Amino acid sequence: GAKSSPFWLSPAHGRNVVRGDPYWWASNKGRPEQYFVHFWNQLMDVEGTRFHWGKYMPAPGQKCGNSRFDLEYLKRVYHRLGDWLELRRQMDPENVFLTNYWRGIFDIH
Repeated sequence: GAKSSPFWLSPAHGRNVVRGDPYWWASNKGRPEQYFVHFWNQLMDVEGTRFHWGKYMPAPGQKCGNSRFDLEYLKRVYHRLGDWLELRRQMDPENVFLTNYWRGIFDIH
């Protein structure tokens, strides 16, 4: 469990949470996406599910269970994400620190 956090992008922002942490080891056989999709398919349909930013997340646009992982989903579960994205834009207007991975997650073109 984790106590409520004031940090906008914390999975515990504004509420106490229970965390689940399935692991993927580099020596595992197969691909991590194939392993994690089983969890994503169950958890995405649970109201308010928030993924850890440093762990594997579904691909942008990927359907998991009955839900679609995209910017709209992230804004729905991280209520201050729009504020954070605006601060990110102000601090990095030329997108110097924006990787292709995060460009896809945050739908930035």
